[in-house]
Amino acid sequence: MTRVCFRSYDKYPVKKDTIAAILVGFIIGLVAAFALVNLPQLFKKDFRLSFNFPSFFPSSASPIPTPQKNSEVLSSLEISKPKDQSILENKEISLEGTAPKNSTLIISTSQEDKILPSDDGLFSTELELSEGANIISITSLSENSIYETKRLTLFYTPEKF
Repeated sequence: MTRVCFRSYDKYPVKKDTIAAILVGFIIGLVAAFALVNLPQLFKKDFRLSFNFPSFFPSSASPIPTPQKNSEVLSSLEISKPKDQSILENKEISLEGTAPKNSTLIISTSQEDKILPSDDGLFSTELELSEGANIISITSLSENSIYETKRLTLFYTPEKF
């Protein structure tokens, strides 16, 4: 006796395992797509993950004073070498300038951070640049918590002009 199928789902029944496999594959694909889009941001060198948890207990410690923006001394931090927006052919450079006496300098690049004392008001340090644009941040922090920050953008290319 021959059975006649009028409905397509009778002829090709879909099993529960097949539906589950399709659903799991779809979820894995969504996770992979999300990871491809968002993971490069997690591997950046300057990425910092921070959490702000609420405090349930009052702090008994005295508050830490925050440095004040330099409003009294104008341009006490000066960079003499190299000039901002320079295009350089050497990977290693010498950063030179003047800062307030008895201050601490914080020099930050994408590759390294340096902390230097500036006892006599002069500073000099060697930095290594990466190919392309390099943003160098120089912050001077004086004894009385006054700070000043300057930024240099230097471009390094191994090509000869």
